[in-house]
Amino acid sequence: INNFDSKINPSKTVLVNNETINITNPVSIYPSPDGKRIILTDGWGIRYIVNVDTGQIQLLFKSILDPKGRSFNWHPDSRHFLMEAQEGTQETGLWLVDTETGKYSVLLHQFPTPRITAGAVSPSGQQIVYALENPTNRNYEVWVADINGNNAKLIWESKADVNLFAWSPDGRYLAMNGGRVMDMNNYQVKTMTQNMAEGYGYAFRPVWSPDSHHIAFIAFDAPNPLTDKSVPPEEYGTDIFKGANIHILNIKTGEEKPLIQEKGTGHVYPSWSPDGTQIAFASTINGKPDIWISNIDGTKLRQLTDTEWPVYAPYWVTFPHGKT
Repeated sequence: INNFDSKINPSKTVLVNNETINITNPVSIYPSPDGKRIILTDGWGIRYIVNVDTGQIQLLFKSILDPKGRSFNWHPDSRHFLMEAQEGTQETGLWLVDTETGKYSVLLHQFPTPRITAGAVSPSGQQIVYALENPTNRNYEVWVADINGNNAKLIWESKADVNLFAWSPDGRYLAMNGGRVMDMNNYQVKTMTQNMAEGYGYAFRPVWSPDSHHIAFIAFDAPNPLTDKSVPPEEYGTDIFKGANIHILNIKTGEEKPLIQEKGTGHVYPSWSPDGTQIAFASTINGKPDIWISNIDGTKLRQLTDTEWPVYAPYWVTFPHGKT
């Protein structure tokens, strides 16, 4: 993991090294809202906590084995984390974990079914939303509950899968995979974009602007082996960059535009700057994955990283010392 000062190019600082704990293929990072800590999951699904200032890394669970399962998001208090516990425990289900102590509350028991497919804590920290796959009819159910798991209410059902949530910062909307957005005032769902890949038809990784007015997401402007089943089997699922572009959607007007229009495709994993004026993303503009930055209209495009290894999935946060 590295951090980069967005105002300096490249100004690289190694944030975490792998000398004290053997981390197998780090695959996902989840920065806390206050920027002080990061949850890191490895290739086995084991979770670690990283102190941003010191680089110290330790296991999230110290007294028990990590129950693995999906990781969802931080509570706005930057102390608690929502996750799924899937194995090695009799308390499988949806957990809210105190990241300082490793203690947890079970918000939803899951044994042996239903399968939890998505989850999120609200920006207010007062509610959770989660998706379940109904084992009887294979439909997906979206539920909302209090932060302690009480007063759960079914708010929507879908035949299409639900595997990702992104709650707008103002708490008004809930974006899902497939270009769908739910109004949390009345639980009505609209498909906000049709510009998605054929086959699976996903709009990947919706990310809200800080003012909740726009969504950045990954669309596919050309056939992609990750999503298009017409691609030869030997190429299927091999390259997220191929044919991919980042689109910006105005949630009020429905207007949608590609972020980068003159550099072809190969742009993924958008991350908004804290002030909402820029977007960082991974791109293969120069032939290998690196991190780039542009204004939200695609202007002032510049390369942030130039490393010997591929760089993916930027997360733009304000660290405790004030840099972004």
